[in-house]
Parts: sequence; structure tokens; C-alpha cells
Amino acid sequence: MSDDSIDLRFLGEQVQRLQGDVRQLKGDVNYLKSDVSQMRAEFSGLETRFDRLEIRFDRLENRFDGLETKFDSFETYVDGKFQQVHQTIATNTQVILSAIGGIRSDMKKT
Repeated sequence: MSDDSIDLRFLGEQVQRLQGDVRQLKGDVNYLKSDVSQMRAEFSGLETRFDRLEIRFDRLENRFDGLETKFDSFETYVDGKFQQVHQTIATNTQVILSAIGGIRSDMKKT
């Protein structure tokens, strides 16, 4: 073993390279941590915006449901009025036809 001399300079250079690589990795990890933190913050902001949009959508949906109910009520009201007008026209037509029939029978008697 004494014949095999180990060159410590070679090992020292390797250790220095490893230390440089470790420093580079630590820097990269810190950069990635920063990026991840920033992405989490942006994602949190997007979640907040999405929650706000969801609340707005729910409000609009409720308003639409209210309008739909009012429209259905108005439609029922208009249908009732049309039926009422139809019935009035039918009744008036019967009255007019009866009056004409009465006039005809009076004319036949004379």
C-alpha cells in the first residue's frame, strides 16, 4: 500500500467540483422554491377570482329564475285575458245573433 500513493490534489479538485455543483443545486432549488411560491400565490388569486365569478353567476342565475317566474306569471295573465276576450266576443256574438233572429221573427209576423 505504501507503493500506491494517492494524489490528494486530485481528490481535492473532485471535492471542490462537488461543492460547486452542490452550491449550484442549492441555488436552483431556491429558485424553484421561489417559482413555486409565486405560482401558489397566483393560483390562490385565481381561486379567489373563480369564487367571485361563481358567486356572480349564482346571483345572475337567481335573477334569471326570478325573471322567468315573472314571465311565466305574465304569460298566464295574458292567456287569461285572451280567454276572457274570446268569451266576451262569443257572448256578444250570441247576443247579436239573438237580436237579429228577433228582428227576423218580428219582420215575418208583419
